[in-house]
Amino acid sequence: MNEIAGLCSELSDALVDLDEEKVLSLTRGALNQGSNPLTVIDTGLGDGMKRIGERYAAGDFTLPHMVIGADIMQRAVAILEPALQKDDYKREFKAKVIIGTAEGDIHDIGKKIVATLLRANGYEVIDLGRDVPNTQFIEKVRAEHPDFLGMSALMTTTVANQQKVIELLQNQGLRDRVRVIVGGAAVMPGMAAQIGADGYGESAAEGVAVMNRILLSRSCLTREVEKVPVEARKDCALSGSKG
Repeated sequence: MNEIAGLCSELSDALVDLDEEKVLSLTRGALNQGSNPLTVIDTGLGDGMKRIGERYAAGDFTLPHMVIGADIMQRAVAILEPALQKDDYKREFKAKVIIGTAEGDIHDIGKKIVATLLRANGYEVIDLGRDVPNTQFIEKVRAEHPDFLGMSALMTTTVANQQKVIELLQNQGLRDRVRVIVGGAAVMPGMAAQIGADGYGESAAEGVAVMNRILLSRSCLTREVEKVPVEARKDCALSGSKG
């Protein structure tokens, strides 16, 4: 195992242990050694965050563990950001996601975790925050041309705004450009189908898995499966086409 691989493995373990001091120290050390910041993010921090998500899905971690892990990763990435601004480092993303909490809903924790897990899984994420006006979702879809639009709602009263955004996308001729994934405590699978969403994530990890499956289905047809995580590729045979 070479030096950078060993460092990234140690960084991943430290993040899973939720050891903020060690994560930040290792991140600074990697930067001072001239390590590629993209490798540090993808192989170190990203791997650690994915493992945290897996432990949460398995019931070994609770929501507070996820929140702490996401916060630590964001602090570490902030250390790397100056190096990422250099032209030498251009990260390739497998898809672009616009994400936000529905208008009228001020809850933000779950959505932030989804955004962090998406970044850890190689997605470019534009986080619009919470209480996002319906029209802002539309404006960003038109301007950014994302592959996915993710909307969260933790209040039953704001699920209606998820549906309004989908209707606005349809009315303005934008619906076919983007896959809409919804989630949040107030959203149920049947409800997601009723409002016209393309997918539903019961948890942060499942939201990422849904996008991976949709992306994989498209990749199976375009022979771009290498852009999708290896662990998800087995679904390709289930999609009805192997390209």
